[in-house]
Amino acid sequence: LGGTTDFVKPDTNNYNFARDIVGGAVVTQVDILVSSSPGAGDIDMTQTVIDMTSPDGSYQLTYAEETTQNSEFAVTSVQDEDETFPVLTSGDRFQIAIDPGRLEPSTTTEISITTPSGATKSMQIRVPDSLANQEAVSL
Repeated sequence: LGGTTDFVKPDTNNYNFARDIVGGAVVTQVDILVSSSPGAGDIDMTQTVIDMTSPDGSYQLTYAEETTQNSEFAVTSVQDEDETFPVLTSGDRFQIAIDPGRLEPSTTTEISITTPSGATKSMQIRVPDSLANQEAVSL
């Protein structure tokens, strides 16, 4: 996710989003792949906060074992050789899962991730105009 924050952009052409689960022509889950910036300190994902503004309201999401619509986010380990999960350290890759409710085609949502150190990365996601015959889409 990069720049002056504690996160870097993952190695993907999909920018910040690894995949988005589509259910009945709406996006029902957003997955974000994150890793730490070079030289960044450890990031305790249980103390990280995500602010989300979607068409149906604004929400502050906190860490949970499983996601609950519009109130929590979950984290899974993609790569964690030093076994520090849920603390993100150098070389780790974690996937953040957010339940955004029901994001209709052509809608826009803003997400800001704030680490315990106060570093924030904001991003805007836009659902494609058509979700027909899709199980997952890139935002």
